[in-house]
Amino acid sequence: MRNWKSWAKAADQGGLKGLQQRQSRLAITKRMEVHSMKCNGMSFGEAIEAAKHGEKIARAGWNGKKQYVQLATAISYKSVSGEIVNCEHNAIGNQAFAFVGTSGVQMGWLASQADMLAEDWTIVD
Repeated sequence: MRNWKSWAKAADQGGLKGLQQRQSRLAITKRMEVHSMKCNGMSFGEAIEAAKHGEKIARAGWNGKKQYVQLATAISYKSVSGEIVNCEHNAIGNQAFAFVGTSGVQMGWLASQADMLAEDWTIVD
C-alpha cells in the first residue's frame, strides 16, 4: 500500500491529472482483486477490505445461508422523543458494520474470535 509520501512524489512527477489517473487505476485494480476473491476463501482482513469496497461478506461456516455483513453508511436513528440523530464519530465518521440475518438487521456487528481467525470468508450476492 502506498503512503502519502509516494502519492506526493507521484503528484510532483505527473501533476494532478497524472495522480488522478494513477489513483483511478489503483481503484480499478483493487476492485478486480476483490472480485477475484469471490471464488476463494478469504481472511478476515481481506473480507473487511472487500466490505469497504461495497461487497457483502459472509463466512462459509455460518448456519444461515442468507446471513451476511456489509458496511452501512449515513446512519441515523430516531430517539424516544422523536428527534432524528445522525451518527457521527471523530474516528470512523458515519459508518458501521451491519449484520443482516434471518431476524433482521443488527447494527454495530462485532466479529467473534472465531470470525477473525477464520479463512472461509466469501463475497456474497
